[in-house]
Amino acid sequence: MQYDVVVIGGGSAGCVFATRLTEDPQRSVLLLEAGPDYPDLERYPDDLKYGYDQTASAVDAPHNWSFVGTPTPRRSSATTLIMNGLEFGG
Repeated sequence: MQYDVVVIGGGSAGCVFATRLTEDPQRSVLLLEAGPDYPDLERYPDDLKYGYDQTASAVDAPHNWSFVGTPTPRRSSATTLIMNGLEFGG
């Protein structure tokens, strides 16, 4: 397949950007996301579907990249956990 534009990352900005690009019917756009595919709402995990469960943001949760920031000379405290979503919408 061939695309005019490939948008990498289906977070909030990537989704909006891809949507705006598709407003031109002559342009083909591929939006790539590393997270799993949930083809319908019934298969969507409850922790993401309802948003009330904090386990989605937990370290090593299945929908969290679980990045860890390292200390710098200006901020020499312990490492910092960086929560990043691993599904469309970030």
